[in-house]
Amino acid sequence: MKKSAKYEIIYQDLKKQILNGAFPDGKLPPVSELTEIYNASLLTVNNAVKLLAENGFVIRSSGRGGTRINQPGLRTINMQNSNTWGHHPDILSHRKVTLRYLTAHSGAYIPKSMPLVIKEFEKRYPWIHIEQDFTNSVDFLKNSDHDILQASHSTILPLICRGRLLDLQPYFANFGRNSKCLHDNCTVPLMISVPLFFCTDDEIGELPSDWQQFIKLNTDLKKMGKHSALLSGFFSLLQFFIGDIRKNISDKNREKDIIMLIEILRDYYKWDTPWNNFSPNDIFEAIRKNKLSFFAGYCSSSIMPLAESCRIAPLPDAGLYPADTVRAGINKDCLHKTEAWLFINFLRSEAVQKKLADESYGIPYHEKVFNTDFKKKFPSLHKTVAPLLNKIHEAGISEDARSMIYHTVYPILEECFANDIPGRECMELIRDNIREFIILDNIENS
Repeated sequence: MKKSAKYEIIYQDLKKQILNGAFPDGKLPPVSELTEIYNASLLTVNNAVKLLAENGFVIRSSGRGGTRINQPGLRTINMQNSNTWGHHPDILSHRKVTLRYLTAHSGAYIPKSMPLVIKEFEKRYPWIHIEQDFTNSVDFLKNSDHDILQASHSTILPLICRGRLLDLQPYFANFGRNSKCLHDNCTVPLMISVPLFFCTDDEIGELPSDWQQFIKLNTDLKKMGKHSALLSGFFSLLQFFIGDIRKNISDKNREKDIIMLIEILRDYYKWDTPWNNFSPNDIFEAIRKNKLSFFAGYCSSSIMPLAESCRIAPLPDAGLYPADTVRAGINKDCLHKTEAWLFINFLRSEAVQKKLADESYGIPYHEKVFNTDFKKKFPSLHKTVAPLLNKIHEAGISEDARSMIYHTVYPILEECFANDIPGRECMELIRDNIREFIILDNIENS
């Protein structure tokens, strides 16, 4: 057997200490100190630290910055610092851990590079194995015993409300965040999707900056025999018009806004188009075949490849911008919380976020990646989205409730439109139904 060089032995020992949390201040001891500890030359120690840097365990910097730990997920946590996780066992090099990672197909599109991301993680932390599962079940989170859960925010929301997800605040406090928006204490945002106006036809002069211009544009498109569509849906548009739906759905001062929205949808419903404007799948197909001159919808992974061929503008809003996000959280009953955090922290790392941005997975939440790689690849989309980030919010209502509202409200809308029921009467029917589902959602999640 070939004998390891001394720098390799030092490298392996330092790597093990890093993974076991031996450097709570997040820095490697000075090289001069390491030469004494290992009774080795400056060149030998430098080679060992260089190998740590090449493998992503440390970041070297000149001056007083020293050598920083790059993956501090296992640093010792100050147990007095509001840490509710209990004591963490030491991670031993021979320990084998399997983490079950569940992703909702309906709530989060899986990027093609995810298997490679998992392999890279397992290479970096060889004692951890990631076993990924998928589901289409709406109720997949309710009884799931998986360690790591990934889905849309509204899908994961019931677990947050019921305290089923781990409070990540102790780790956030120790290891920091890379983004200032879209935070709760239990999940980490991976990608963001926001609703925008898209124009795919050169015949359209300007994209609307308010709802009156939006209505006028649709009228002009009709006269030209062109087509328009809404992909953002009634619920998302309702957020624009009245803001916090839980709080404002019963507000008398918001009635005029709701009626205006209903009339916009009525206009779409009566528009003679080759597809049903209430069917997202039909609209996606029309977009792919370039049959739409103009549409409003979430900038999701399905639209990303088209983004730079479109002119883009934000939807007019009343101070609220409803985002749809892909999020990851840890099951409170997870037996290997520290390792689960390592994986989530890896997913939100700059390197992984770059991979997701490169394959047009969506808008990366990581600020540096958003302002470099994403900006370079989608300059016009970046220019449009950047000013919105500080006013992004998410609906405080679960995916279950949204689904119930969707399947109840749209038949009501269709019946009202088909029978020319006045907007105020239609509004009262819709408001009563939404109020009922929100009450049920509060009970379900409490």
